[in-house]
Formats: sequence, structure tokens, C-alpha cells
Amino acid sequence: MSLKFLSKDYALKIMIVFLLISFTFVRVEADNTSHRILLITDSHGLGPYGEKLDQLFRTIENSHSYTYAIGGTAPWQWINPYTRWVSSRSYIDSGKFGESPLPSNRENIKKTKTPMFKDLLTSLQNLSGEKYVVISLGSNHQHTDWGLNFLKNNVSKMVKMVEEFNYHCLWIGPPKMRRWDRRGIDYYRITIDTIREGLGERCEYFDSTLVTNYPSIGGDGVHYANTPEHRKVAFNWALQVFETFQNGKLK
Repeated sequence: MSLKFLSKDYALKIMIVFLLISFTFVRVEADNTSHRILLITDSHGLGPYGEKLDQLFRTIENSHSYTYAIGGTAPWQWINPYTRWVSSRSYIDSGKFGESPLPSNRENIKKTKTPMFKDLLTSLQNLSGEKYVVISLGSNHQHTDWGLNFLKNNVSKMVKMVEEFNYHCLWIGPPKMRRWDRRGIDYYRITIDTIREGLGERCEYFDSTLVTNYPSIGGDGVHYANTPEHRKVAFNWALQVFETFQNGKLK
């Protein structure tokens, strides 16, 4: 066997090894996410309030937010697989620090079956970073003794899941609405007390009625959208929630 042949053979082996290394080498990019924020909300999250809150969460360095806004939902639709709400007005988006949320317009609001809350918690469980869940629910329920007890029990079930997964928790109560204003101040008080009973000491509560006043003219009586005045209240509502999230000691 000639020296020339050996040289070629050696060169070929070197080339094969090099190619194998090139094809099998996988670049692993470090995930430096330190905050993962899961936002669960009803139709209030479909408008300026939800969009602004999502945007604010994305200003937290090394954060990743996950927003699920399903119109018409109450706590029970998120935890019972047999009564999952199929909403014609739903918005789902996720994004990292510095990224812009999808606009909550007609193009991005679609028909969606309510995801199961436990599945959403599970999906983030093994990812890096501290986990936070922000739940903005409480506007959709039956204001009867049975309905209020049902609301309390389902709030309790949701926060028990949060506790089991060891996530930090913030519950955002319903805002003031013209529809509820007509029923008197007790309507708000009873609803808030019911939610807080369900939460116990397991989740921080944000009282939205302290930072919202529904304009006397315009709107649908429920949502903070459609007019500049409504949007102004919505943006401030989101900002107050965000400041509580940043400055508060979430459970």
C-alpha cells in the first residue's frame, strides 16, 4: 500500500469525522426566562384592558407571558371538562420580553373551546423561571344563593390547583359596570366577598372596583372599549393591576 493511498485514506477519515461532528452537533441556546406569567380572563381581556396588561407583562425583563381570554367564561368553564365553554369571542397569544401582543381585533378574535386550567398549569410546570398565574374572572355568574356558592367553590378549586403547582397567584376581581351599578353597591360587595371566601389566604386579591368607574354614556354597559373615555379607564385599570403584580408580594 503506497504512502499516497494512505494519505488519501487518512484525509477521507478526517473528512468523515468532521462531517459527523457537523451533522450531530446541536447548538443549545440557553433559556434565560426568569418569569412565566399565565393570564386567564373573560371578555374583559378581549379589549384594551387585556391587551394593555399583556403588553405591560412583556416589559418585564426575561419574561414570557401567555394570555387566554375566553369571552363569557366563569371559573367553572376552566376546570370542568364536561362543561367547557365554546366561545365565539376568544383571544390567545404568548410572547417574550419586548415582543408586541397580537392586536385584539376581529382578525385575532376567534371561536375557541375553553382550555382546561390544569392543562395550562401543567404546560409550564417544567419550564425555567418563576411561575405566576393572574386570573381575571368573576363578571359572569348567577347572583343567587346557589350561583354565589357555586362561584365560591369553583374559585376555591382553581386556587387549589395553583397551590398544588406552587405558582404565585393574583386574582383580579370584576370592575364596575353599568349593568351592575343598577343593582346597587351590595351587588359588588357580595360578589367580592364570595370570591375572597373562595380564595382564602392562597391568592392575592385585586379589587378592580377601586380603580374603575363605568362612563355614564356609551359602551355596552359591561366592557371598557369603543370610546376614548372607556379605553382610558381600561388602560389605567391594567396599569394598576400591573403595579400590584410588580410591587406586591404575591402568594
